[in-house]
Amino acid sequence: MIKAAPLIHSRTLYCDFNPRFLARPRNMTDSQAFQIRKKILEATKSVDSLQGFRWVVFREDSLCVAGLVCFVEQLASQCQIEEADKKFFLDSKERPTYAFIGAVMADENVGIDAGIPELSYQQLWDGYTKAMRDVWERQVVDTELTDYEPIETENKSLPDYEKHVIHSKDVYEASEMIDRNLFYKYLQLALKGNNVSYCSNITNFLDARQSSYTAITTTDNIRRRLEEIPAPVVISSSSQKKTSNSTRPKESYQKSADQKPIWVYVGAGAIILSAFILWLIMKK
Repeated sequence: MIKAAPLIHSRTLYCDFNPRFLARPRNMTDSQAFQIRKKILEATKSVDSLQGFRWVVFREDSLCVAGLVCFVEQLASQCQIEEADKKFFLDSKERPTYAFIGAVMADENVGIDAGIPELSYQQLWDGYTKAMRDVWERQVVDTELTDYEPIETENKSLPDYEKHVIHSKDVYEASEMIDRNLFYKYLQLALKGNNVSYCSNITNFLDARQSSYTAITTTDNIRRRLEEIPAPVVISSSSQKKTSNSTRPKESYQKSADQKPIWVYVGAGAIILSAFILWLIMKK
C-alpha cells in the first residue's frame, strides 16, 4: 500500500504563488519545501508556450514528488467538473491560471512491491478543487497542511522507448502517450529509492539545455541541437590548483652562483686605499 499527500503550487484569484505552497504535506520541512519549489519552478519555465501537460517526478530526501504542470482549464477539459469550478480558470487580472498539481509519497509510506500509484487527471483535478474552493477568493492565503492517505496502485508493465543519452541526460521524443508512460516509469524508479528526476514536454531549447532533470522529453529538433553542443568541461579542484601553481611567476631569493658578498668588495677597496696612502708617505 502507498499513501500520498496533495502538493499544490498555484495562484488564487487575488494572491500570487505562495513560496511555501498552497498545500503541502504536514511533515514537509521548510528546507525540503524550498528545494522542492526550486525543481517545480524549473518545470514551469516557458509555461506561456506550454501545450498540453508537463509531467514531473523527482526525489527530495525521503520524499518522492510526482504530478503535472498545466493550465487549469486544460486539466478541466479532461475531467468531469462542476460548472462553478470554472472560476478557477482566470485570476483577477484575467490571466489564465497555471499550477503544479501533484502528490508527495514518503518512503515510510511506500510498501515493498506496492505497485505504481495511479494519478489520473480526475484525481488531480479533485485534489486541486478541494484545496482551492475555500481559499480562492481570500485576500491572504496560508499554506494548507495535508495528510497522507491511501492511493490506488497498479501493477503494470511499461513499454521501453528509444532514448538518447546526451551529456549524462536521458532524452526522449515527446508525445502525449510517451510522456505519460515515462512518468510512471520514473515514478516507479523513484519510489524504489533511485535518484532520478523526470520532466516531460520541454519545447524550449534553452530550457532543455539548462535542465537539471536527469530525463526529459522534447522535440526531435531540440534533441538534435543538444547533440551538437560539446559536453561541458569539468575541471577538478586539484587540477585547478596544479594549473594555478604552474602558471604563477616564481619568486627566487637565491643568489646567483657568480654573485660575491658585498664585504668582499669593501675589503678589497680598503686594501687598495691603504697601499696608496703608504706609497705617498714613502715618496716623501
